[in-house]
Amino acid sequence: MKLLIAIPAYNEEQSIEPIIQRSLAAREYITGTSPVDEVEIAVVSDGSTDRTLEIASAHSHEIKVIGFERNRGYGAAIQEAWKQSDADLLGFLDADGTCDPRFFATLCRA
Repeated sequence: MKLLIAIPAYNEEQSIEPIIQRSLAAREYITGTSPVDEVEIAVVSDGSTDRTLEIASAHSHEIKVIGFERNRGYGAAIQEAWKQSDADLLGFLDADGTCDPRFFATLCRA
């Protein structure tokens, strides 16, 4: 079973790097403690005018990066990440880092 972690981001240049790193680090925990055997991470820069897209793109070899030219909204960002994925499950995190990506293991066990 595959989990997509979608991270909508609008002008989050200060926090996008840490949440990407935390999500990448959570992959092993999620796959080791839940029925999920693969975790895909997608950052959607929702029309950001700062360096969010540039910073996220530095990780394009590890995650999917999607950039909207103009702001389309949180829901549209999640929908686009889901549309471009073949994952079985969808989870999403705010780019500001307030949520722990490891918690997806608990949700997937439920």
